[in-house]
Amino acid sequence: MDGSTSTVISALNERFPEHAFDPKPLVDRGEVGGGVEQLWIRVEPASLVEVMRFLYDDERCDFAQLCDLT
Repeated sequence: MDGSTSTVISALNERFPEHAFDPKPLVDRGEVGGGVEQLWIRVEPASLVEVMRFLYDDERCDFAQLCDLT
């Protein structure tokens, strides 16, 4: 189990090559910030449940909690 951002994005791209996951920072901290960045991705509504199930089930991702869904 890794769960790092790059591992999760790679796993998503491998499993869903038809989707264009383009992670973006949740908050632009500019030069100030630091620490772990929170990213967001856009998922089409028709694929949402399948992508969420994958993030939960795949050991590389290990998502256990959904924080924001908009």
